[in-house]
Amino acid sequence: MNKNPVTFKSGGVNIAGNLYCPDDFTASKRYPAIVAAGPMATVKEQAAGVFAKALSEKGFIALAFDYRTYGESEGEPRQYENPVNKTEDIQNAISFLSAHENVDSEGIGALGVCASSSYIATALASDRRVKAFGTVSAFFSLREFCLTNPFVTDEQRNQTSNEIKVIEGAYHVQAYDRPEYVSQAVGALSRFFQQHLAA
Repeated sequence: MNKNPVTFKSGGVNIAGNLYCPDDFTASKRYPAIVAAGPMATVKEQAAGVFAKALSEKGFIALAFDYRTYGESEGEPRQYENPVNKTEDIQNAISFLSAHENVDSEGIGALGVCASSSYIATALASDRRVKAFGTVSAFFSLREFCLTNPFVTDEQRNQTSNEIKVIEGAYHVQAYDRPEYVSQAVGALSRFFQQHLAA
C-alpha cells in the first residue's frame, strides 16, 4: 500500500487528503478509484482512511480526505458541521479523482461511512460520474433514496443492486475500524466495486 498526501480545492480552500494506491501500482496503468468519506466529525486517518487503505489492498486507488474545517483541511470556523459544504467537498474529491492520470474516470466509486452516506447520496443525486456507491453503517435508506429521488431514472432504479451485507457481531460504530468487522465489510465492498467498476 502506498499512501500519498494530496490536496485539492473546494469552496476556495485547500482540502487535505491521502491517496492510497495498490501495492503493485504501476504509473503507466489506470485503476478504478473510490472516494471514501467517514462519519460526522472525523478525520481522514479514522474510518475513511481505514477503508481507503483496505480497498487499495484490493487493487483500487482510494482517496480519504478531511472535509473543510476538519483535520488538515483549511476553513473556518473549525469543526463546523455543514452538510452543504460536505456535499461540495465530495463532488470536488470526485473531480480530483476524475482528473488523476492513474484513475480510470469511467471507473469511479464512492464509499460513505455513517453520515457521509447521506452526504454522498446528496452529491450523487445530480452527478453521474460515480458508477457505484457503497455504504458502511449508513445513516439513511439507500432503497428509499433510489425509489423517491427525481434525479434517479427508471433505468438506474432497475440497475440498483440493493445488496446488503450484514456484518455479524458488529454494532454501528464497531464497523468503523475494528479489523474483524472491516475485513468482512471490505470483502463485500471490493466484490461490489469490482463488479460495477470493471472496465
